[in-house]
Amino acid sequence: MANTVQADLAVLTGDLISHGRDPLEDCIAELSQLRAPLGIWGCHGNHERSAAVEARAQVLFQRYGMHLLRQQCTELSWRGGTINLIGVDDQHQRPRAGEPSPMLCGIESLVRRDIPNILLSHNPIPLIGPQRWASS
Repeated sequence: MANTVQADLAVLTGDLISHGRDPLEDCIAELSQLRAPLGIWGCHGNHERSAAVEARAQVLFQRYGMHLLRQQCTELSWRGGTINLIGVDDQHQRPRAGEPSPMLCGIESLVRRDIPNILLSHNPIPLIGPQRWASS
């Protein structure tokens, strides 16, 4: 059904499995049937982290012709322009009372100021306060 939409880009934002006993390769093989001219791109969710299958999933993504971004970015050419696609692993850090959120700490180096950015994150909960972007 997803392929009938004829999307330019397909993205997966984690939790491909529920626990380590789930058939990770079968899931990734099935998802590799998605079709999009800009490719199939993904990032990890908390279930990949808790099942300790992050490295295995990365190998399987490559094997099946998909791309997994782990604190990485890539430029995609689209309709005569360029998009910066950013992917981060599950953000499991939680803020302590009265402290700024550690979510997406260090992402600044991946963000481009000259082209649109798309962030793939399993849990983009209050990431960076508006005051932080306002000063950029």
